[in-house]
Amino acid sequence: TFFEPTDFQYKSFDEPKSSQILAGNLPSSSAVFFTASLNGIETIFSLKNIFCPQYMTSCGYVLFRGKSESIQDFEGPKSVCVEPLGQYVYVAAFLSDSIATFSRSLDSGMLKYKNEASFVPFGERRQLPRGICSLAMCSKEGSSEIDYLYAASFTEHSVSTFSINRTSGALIFVHSITNGDLIRGVYVTGLAGTVSLSMSPVCETIYALGWLDSAVVAFYRNETSGLLTYSDKLMAGERKIYKFNDSVDDAAVQMLSSDPDYSRIWATGSFPLRLGGNAMDTPWTFTAKDIAEFSFEGNTFIAVAASDSDLLSLGLVAIYTWNPISVSFALHQTLDRDIGACSVTYFMVKDVFGTESHYLAVGNAWRYTNEKFAINVYQWDVSQSEFVQDHSIQCFDCYCMRDSSLEHLFPEWAPNSSKCSDFSIPLYPSKMEALEIDGNIFLAVAFMWDGTFTNVPSYIMRWNHNGQRVLSSGLTVLGSGFFPFQRVETSYALDVHFALLGSMECLIFASNRAEYWPVAQEGWIDAYRFNKDIGYFVKIILGLPKFMGTVVDLETSAIENFGLILAVACKKGTSPSALYVWNDTSQQF
Repeated sequence: TFFEPTDFQYKSFDEPKSSQILAGNLPSSSAVFFTASLNGIETIFSLKNIFCPQYMTSCGYVLFRGKSESIQDFEGPKSVCVEPLGQYVYVAAFLSDSIATFSRSLDSGMLKYKNEASFVPFGERRQLPRGICSLAMCSKEGSSEIDYLYAASFTEHSVSTFSINRTSGALIFVHSITNGDLIRGVYVTGLAGTVSLSMSPVCETIYALGWLDSAVVAFYRNETSGLLTYSDKLMAGERKIYKFNDSVDDAAVQMLSSDPDYSRIWATGSFPLRLGGNAMDTPWTFTAKDIAEFSFEGNTFIAVAASDSDLLSLGLVAIYTWNPISVSFALHQTLDRDIGACSVTYFMVKDVFGTESHYLAVGNAWRYTNEKFAINVYQWDVSQSEFVQDHSIQCFDCYCMRDSSLEHLFPEWAPNSSKCSDFSIPLYPSKMEALEIDGNIFLAVAFMWDGTFTNVPSYIMRWNHNGQRVLSSGLTVLGSGFFPFQRVETSYALDVHFALLGSMECLIFASNRAEYWPVAQEGWIDAYRFNKDIGYFVKIILGLPKFMGTVVDLETSAIENFGLILAVACKKGTSPSALYVWNDTSQQF
């Protein structure tokens, strides 16, 4: 044994005798190398014969120590980040669940692995989240006394903060924000499967991408402490348009975060522009089909009809009420009976004594194999402060195949077949509109198909004030509800709206032509005016063109000093969506 290794850089020997044991008579300036384990690290030693020019002979032997470390826990490197001063480089290894630290030469850029400064899966530094995908640092040099490193974890759906020791480059775990955490009364969402981080130029905001949530999440960053505060998120399918600006100048667009009303609402802990909460718990919130907003007895409500065409999914109607104290909407009631809900409309009825009753009508278009009633009507029960089942409407019609060329494909629907008889074929609605004309309550129902074909008519229902019925709660009320009033020929109708065209009270349908679900070759707008002389709706010509494609949605809006606007949404064809204005002189759009 030459000597016991200790922590030194080199050591001189005046007496070269013992070196003969290792190196024999080494020529001047040559060396021999050997290795030993020092503190668990493989260490290289070099024994070198030093030549002294002044004596023209050997001055003795010098022992040098070097280090040879293999880089471990470095499988699947995913992200690299350079410290602002350029002294250290950090690499996130996704498969090894580690962050490797390297010192960096400012002259050459060469890297040297620093095991003692790295975060590895074992030992005292196990606070590191698993599945690190992305790293981020503030790029401003000298932005604070302490530098911070931020890491995104795909596996743990989180963003973690580490402080950096500027002397050694070592990482110190500070804190972590995980999807679902409750921070200042707000639940953190949008971080499921966090895959990427990015820092704003002035380092006040960090953006995180949640792959599984299809979201981008914003965090405010405290420059001194490095701590993050959950700020906001945007998710696929979500609409957060706070206001429209009639300008293409970006400088004229008001940022949401700086708006005092937006900040006030957000600070309450419940953001009112997204209803339904976490879609992982309520998946129907991503399949909303229709809404109805209404107010009565000092309360403001929003009813959301939601369902999916997938027969394995379940829909419902969620009713929210406005809470002026928390400045947000809160879930008031769900109508679970309507598992194929696609349309909802509100209306109010006065009985013969002038008493007001409030109703919701819900149309079911999906789950047709299980739905006996396509339309359910609910009445507000004052004693229970919720909507209760009032009555249901069976939607049947006589339907015979219009195209004889399809008889061989669907013989059961051919003319003169047993199924082609009155009130035998179920119809499934797409949209509904409740309206009142001269004290009469109507429910216009746009039917889109019968489960096989789309060449089906639509119906207008009328409220019968006579008779009485018993609600599901046991309460007896006046009137017998809606009954079929008038059949209109509007095949494959996807929308219906009431509009006042000058002095004419009209129903406008989005009608399409297609023999079977779901492709329409052409579409048009059908309009029916209420003729008070005969008490029925009669068809009128609006002067609108035929659309090459499917007319899927309509909206009407009266603009002061301009006129009535009709917006037509058309897709799956060559015709564009368009806006039309009503010309009262020519009685056409």
